[in-house]
Amino acid sequence: MVDETPRLNLNVYELGDTTWDHTDTVEALDEHAVEAGSIRDRPEEGQYDDELYAAIDQRMLWRWDATEGDWEPFGGLGTDDEPVPGTAHFESVQTKQRNNVFVAQTADGLQDAIDSAADNAWSARRGAVILRPHENYNLTDEVILRSNVTLFGNGACLCATTDANLIYAEPRTSISGPLELDTSAVNGYSSTALLLDGDRANTHYRLRTRDVVTVTGPVRLHGGAGDGTGLKLHTTDNGYITHCHFDLMIRGYETQVHCETPGGFANSNIINIEAVPVDTDHIFLHTGSNEAKLICFGHIQCGNANEIFVNETSEKSFKFWGHMEDSHWVEGNVVRGDKINVRSESGINISYQEWDLGTGTTVNNIGVDEADQEEPSNGEWNAGNIVDFTDTGDGSGDGIYLKHLDGSWIQID
Repeated sequence: MVDETPRLNLNVYELGDTTWDHTDTVEALDEHAVEAGSIRDRPEEGQYDDELYAAIDQRMLWRWDATEGDWEPFGGLGTDDEPVPGTAHFESVQTKQRNNVFVAQTADGLQDAIDSAADNAWSARRGAVILRPHENYNLTDEVILRSNVTLFGNGACLCATTDANLIYAEPRTSISGPLELDTSAVNGYSSTALLLDGDRANTHYRLRTRDVVTVTGPVRLHGGAGDGTGLKLHTTDNGYITHCHFDLMIRGYETQVHCETPGGFANSNIINIEAVPVDTDHIFLHTGSNEAKLICFGHIQCGNANEIFVNETSEKSFKFWGHMEDSHWVEGNVVRGDKINVRSESGINISYQEWDLGTGTTVNNIGVDEADQEEPSNGEWNAGNIVDFTDTGDGSGDGIYLKHLDGSWIQID
């Protein structure tokens, strides 16, 4: 009886056998041998399903998928310029990468990956942490995104399982979407999905141009039935936030965006936002005591919100320019407070919506003012503002006024 090889079952030659045939050996060798060369020399098509090709210059192994009719990455290490798709050179999250890039394989390893990237980074050499594509990371503790680290979402979801902040972003960090922050599974959630907190930062959120926080989207903050806070920006008396940019979709928080900034904002802080309330108290709430200089663009679905824009201070608050939909469903004030600037091409009807327009607040460039004098106060309004003014004295100054470029008032009605 002719013996066979243990793996491919090839016939083994026996002494004196005059009929031994090499055909099965040659065919097996042709099918199973791994051809090696440069990626440029890889055949356009494979001849067998599961045929392998080793691209030496890429340090990668490719497999021919006959069903898909294409080569697929099968293994290897890759290079700095051409990593294996969907991986970071197939090394573990604990291993330092030559380009300081780490993959967070699990929720438990996410903070370790961030710490490893941060420990080997500085302002001129940033680190990066990559989430696995479309993976759910069930988190039990707050994730601290440390300075000089960028988090790449790749469509993954960070899911809260306890009542804790999802991400606290230190200065000099960035988040690149698509990424979802989901807190909806925690009943009575009272924390914050994405937090910038000057109380916890050892530096301001900007000392130099690069000391900023940027969120490039889309990054989706998904809350439950009106619990907790979506995005919170907080500073100390001496801290401040400036030049921060956010691209967000926010849904279902008690407060979608909360600015508590006694230290103030400076220069341009821009939020591109799509907000959808679910039993929401506020879309934008500002409770700081200093200038905000916060600029918001985007689309707001106003239904089921108690109030949209609220400024509880007397200092300059923020601007919103965009689209407001279904603002007539708002239970309370669409705008409440001083020095808020809202411009919307639709969804605005002062005649039947509730408004509490404080001093310096304008909606589509129209404001309201009253004083015991003949015309509006000069210092609270900008050129081009139209003010519906009430003279609380003898009433002789009642009317609608346009502020001229030279600072004077022109009564137009």
